Amino acid sequence: MQRIVVIGGGITGLLVARALGDEVTLLDRDVPPKNSLAGLWNVMPPLCGELRKECEESAKEYEELAEELGVKAHWKEIIRIPPKGDKVLTQRETAEMEPNLPYESEIVGRGLHLDGEDLIRKLSKNVKRARVTSLLVEGNILTGLRTDEGVVKGDLYVFAIGNDPEGILRGLSISSYKGHLVKSSPLGIRNIVMLEDRLGVEDTYALLNGDSYPSSNPSVDREQVKRTLEVFRRYMGKPVEPLEIRVGFRAITPESPLVKRIYDNAILVTGHRFGWALAPILAKKVKNLVERSQ
Repeated sequence: MQRIVVIGGGITGLLVARALGDEVTLLDRDVPPKNSLAGLWNVMPPLCGELRKECEESAKEYEELAEELGVKAHWKEIIRIPPKGDKVLTQRETAEMEPNLPYESEIVGRGLHLDGEDLIRKLSKNVKRARVTSLLVEGNILTGLRTDEGVVKGDLYVFAIGNDPEGILRGLSISSYKGHLVKSSPLGIRNIVMLEDRLGVEDTYALLNGDSYPSSNPSVDREQVKRTLEVFRRYMGKPVEPLEIRVGFRAITPESPLVKRIYDNAILVTGHRFGWALAPILAKKVKNLVERSQ
């Protein structure tokens, strides 16, 4: 049986490990993994552009997974304010759907929202803490991973990292895109709302974000957070007090979304600007690539 090592405990790495079976070693620099906890946990096919079919398939996969694991998942309308299309809802029509947002709007479509914290918690029980510092390579074979917990060896390696601060994959044209999640007390949001360039959704708490830009700096960008809070305060007409601010990263390549071999026995999987949304599809592609090579 192949000894498989997955590097990266975000949602993509978690689903890859799940797809490849019980004998997988899953490593992340943080336990529990932090990276995917900085997302809104929405899959919004109408906003996926040329990847809409993949997002629709991904949403179905998430629904099945949520049902299996007992995780909450709900379809919600995606409401954009101000509207950009021709089918504009009046202030009254918008307020019937979102009582705290009496503005003209448009319904973009529907999106699936999951309880991401619960999903990550249930998937990450077997993650081992280790920070990979360098690769051990002979020819085009990856022979091991040097980590702060010692050398880890396997037969096959899958890299599903969102950020590469150690530069272990330098030379592969991987860029990190940074984003913030603002977790606040409930604001009365019923659907998925797009307020200018910011997004919001709510279950137990309000989850707000929208910024995504090239950066590998793990520090909180106060200007981005300030922009998110300002937008929601202005439209909601009430104070927005952040309870927590999280920083997350997505690995982007010129070919993203991408699943390919980078060594004879190593696979790289990177997301997209829809990182969370495409994770189930990427995991299936990794599994298919592994099975074809056996």
